[in-house]
Parts: sequence; C-alpha cells; structure tokens
Amino acid sequence: MHGGSPPDAVVLSDVRIAWEVPDLRPHSPDIMVIFGAQTIRNWSTFDVGQEGVRPILIVEVTSPETRRFDLYEKVDHYDLAGVPYYVIVDTFERRGQVQVRIVSYERAGAAYRAMMPDERGWLWLEPLRVWIGGQENEVCCFDEQGRRMEDYADLVEIVIESEERVAETLAEAKAQARARMDAEARAEAEARVRAEAEARVRELEAQLRRLRGEDV
Repeated sequence: MHGGSPPDAVVLSDVRIAWEVPDLRPHSPDIMVIFGAQTIRNWSTFDVGQEGVRPILIVEVTSPETRRFDLYEKVDHYDLAGVPYYVIVDTFERRGQVQVRIVSYERAGAAYRAMMPDERGWLWLEPLRVWIGGQENEVCCFDEQGRRMEDYADLVEIVIESEERVAETLAEAKAQARARMDAEARAEAEARVRAEAEARVRELEAQLRRLRGEDV
C-alpha cells in the first residue's frame, strides 16, 4: 500500500491464507488481491474467517514443481474457497524454449468456468478493470486503453481505484435506497393524513345532516 490509499484495498504476495472451509488446508498464493479488509496488518497468515473477507483474485505462477498442482488441484481448491477469479501464469518448456501462457477461471453461478481471451490473447479482469496477457513471451497487465502497466505499483494503484469505484457505487446505491424509502414513507404519511381528513369530513357532514334533521 502507499500514501493516500484506502485502508481496505490490499495486494499480498506469498502470504499464507487460511480458509473457513472444512478440510481445505491453507495456501500461499503468489499474489492475492483483497477488497474490504477493515484493518491493514503485517499478516503472516490471512485468516478469511477472522478478517471477514476473502480474496477477489488469486494469481499463481507455475514452476516445474508446482505446475500440476497449480493447474489442476488448486482450481478445485479456490473454487471451493469461493475465490471469484483465479489466474494461472503457466511457464513451461517446449522445444528448448520457455513458453508462457495464461489460464484463468471466473465464478459463474456456483462453479468456475474457463475465461476466454480476446483476439490479442488477453483476459479481462473485471474487478480490477485491467487486461492481463502476454507480450514478448512475458506476462503483463494493461489498462482499459491497452497501455502496458510497467510495474507492481501500477497494479496496486489499479486495485485502489477499483476499490474506490466499488465504494462509490455502494454509497450511491445506499443513497438511492434511502431516498426511495424516504419517498415511500412520505407517501404513506400523506395517504394516512388524507384518509384521516376524508374520514373527518365525512363525520362532519353526517353531524351536519343530523342537525338539519336529514337522514344519515
């Protein structure tokens, strides 16, 4: 995090995360992005149950030792843990050359589905509003206009801006809901006063007819 950032947008690297899912052991993702953390600490373990939030995005970079685990088992694990987006930066060797590809999953309903890249081979990460894709056999992030983001600080800044947009949208929705509730309350009060006034008028008219000797 850096100066001026909100206290609830966090990017963590190689920090252990404990899930509140029975029989799901902790993981140590290469990168995880978290929105909604109420307190920023120097975590050695980020406990989802204790913090009340889970990562919105996890990124794993494969190695020969972890490749199969990252590509297969962790897909099931992060799906079970309820992580909305899981991105795998898969590095492997083919014909003596190191290759890089990006595999990504997003939650659709109750389960993960593979994300489809665009014609450039880039994937759109909606919560951050950034593209992730390969360029010259390395993985890069790009802003909405397709400009390459140069370093980790750029990604942190995008996370912060995304969290601010989420907060603004939520505040606007709450304000609209309050306005609707106030309007409905006013309408109910006006209807009640109108009904009471109409009943009083009918009562006075009945009294007047009685005084005149008219049938009520």
